Formats: sequence, structure tokens, C-alpha cells
Amino acid sequence: MPPTLLPDAAHFTFSSRGDESYRALARNRGLQQNCTLAPRCGLPFRDPLPASRPSTPLSIHPSSTHSSRCTTPLNIPPSSAYTTPPSSRCHSPMLKPQDSLPVNINLEPFFSQDAEPTAILYEKAFANDGIRHSIFPPTLSNPSDPLAERHWRTQLFEMALAIPSAHIVKAVDFRNGKIVGAAGFFGPGGIQWDTEAQAEAAGVSLSNMPFCDAGKKKQYDDIVKQKRSKVLKDDREVWELAHVFVDPGYQGRGIGKALLERGIKLADTDGLPLYLEGTPAGRRLYEKLGFAVEEESVFDGVYHNGEPYKMYFMVRWPSGRIDAGLELHWE
Repeated sequence: MPPTLLPDAAHFTFSSRGDESYRALARNRGLQQNCTLAPRCGLPFRDPLPASRPSTPLSIHPSSTHSSRCTTPLNIPPSSAYTTPPSSRCHSPMLKPQDSLPVNINLEPFFSQDAEPTAILYEKAFANDGIRHSIFPPTLSNPSDPLAERHWRTQLFEMALAIPSAHIVKAVDFRNGKIVGAAGFFGPGGIQWDTEAQAEAAGVSLSNMPFCDAGKKKQYDDIVKQKRSKVLKDDREVWELAHVFVDPGYQGRGIGKALLERGIKLADTDGLPLYLEGTPAGRRLYEKLGFAVEEESVFDGVYHNGEPYKMYFMVRWPSGRIDAGLELHWE
């Protein structure tokens, strides 16, 4: 049986409610953080700034000549090595200051060729997550195509880059080029929450995937939508942390905190709340960084460390200071 084929995410475009004004809103607010628009190496990564605050010109390295778009082959053998391709590491842009990070870790922009290695990292970081195993039970894995979930998740990361308000960052161990963490944030507008119908049309929806328990996925989605609506009161003028995860071998070194602080800076600069849907494993870190639990939900038959699995719907309210958090720039 041939492997599951997924459409090319490079041809998948997003709009919100069919209204192009959402794209204009994202651009006008300075939220066009799509790294695929950037040269391959040495591009300074701009933070969104209020209209009243001028941007400071940043220098571009003279060798910034490479294209950032590439097509990642999906039919790939399993691999335990998830690294940033060598071509993307020349003069890699680096986030400063990095006082809270190990000296060998850089925060860098996310590019399309990072999607597949990051999907592999996700599998490692969530190897024992109850929700993941509930929606993607091993019993539905096709022996003829054991990497179908990875292929789908690769497409998912690539598709996220097409959303105008996306801001995705990776943590890289520059000694070996390994991607050891990643975080994805979305600016205000909620475009990322309106993509299911378009995913259905493009054939990327999980409801079409044989490795997914469609009933469990619908149950999960319904709960999340209900809780999100209750917490945010259907207000889309928020930033969202869509995901953050770190290689288990690199956890406890401040990498997750540094990734989160990236999004906190973005939300505080805009003076907007930062919303997330958190797992039990991440709750303590989120609370340390100022997030508060607004709602929680228990998933029947799903467990974490022997306890019923709880998802936390959390919000970090803006500090009210335009220069809150870290001063960030790409070198």
C-alpha cells in the first residue's frame, strides 16, 4: 500500500472568513513575521512595534543571498537526527540577549525546511502525551506507512508559515545544528482558528487521515473551542501561543523559558493578552511567567502520570509597559 500523500503546503493559502481585511490588519500591525519571506542567512528579524514607535534600521549581512523557501520531501526514512540543514546555518541570525540560555543555544527564525526535523522533535517531546496517543492511537498506525503522522505534521508546520500573523522560532544547538526546541505564536485576528474548512478542501484535515481517531479529535476540538470562546469571550485581539516544546535531553536549561519570553515580548509590545492551551507538564512554567488558569478541562479516559489528563486554558495579561520583557533583535 502506497504511503499517504499530502498536498504541497506551499500552495495552501489562508484567509479569515474569506475576508482579505484580516491580511491587511496583520500587515498594518507589523505582524508579517513569516520567515519564508526572508533571505536564507543573516536577515535581521524585526519585532512588531506600535505605529508611534519608529523601527530602528538593522543591518543585513552581505552574504544574505539565499532563498528561504524549499520543498521538503515527505517520503523520508525515519530518523533520530533532527538538525537545521548546514546551508541554513551560515551566519545564522541569533536572538540577544541570551543570559537565560546555555552558551551553546541560539534562538533563530523558523524556515520551511525546518518543518520535517521539527515534526520529528515533536514526536520525541510528546512521546508519552496522553492526548496525542488518544487522537493518534498506535492501533491505527499503518505498518505500510508508519510515518504518516509525521508527514502530516510536517505539512502542518509548513502551512503555519503561510499565516500572515505567524511568528515561529526555533532553538538550535550550534555545536551540531540540532533543533532542540520550537515555539509558535500567532498575532491578533485569530486567522489560525478559521483554517479547518480550508484544510478540509486541501485534503489536509485530520478527518481524512486513517491514522487519526476522528471521533476523539472532534471531541477534543469541541471542548477546546468551547473553552477558548468562554475565556476570550470571542475577542480575537489576543496573541496565542500555539505550541512550545523542547527536546527532553535539553529540558531544564532555560530553553523553554527563553522561547516563551519571545512571545511575551511580542504580546506586551502590542499591549495585548497572550493566550495558550497548556498541558499538565507545562503548567508550572507558564505560571512562573505570569500566566493564570482561566479554565480547565478533564478528558475522559486520558491520563498524565496516573492522574486524569487536564488541559489548562491560560492567559497572561499585558504588563502595560511598551518595553516589557527582553530587548530582542536578530544579529
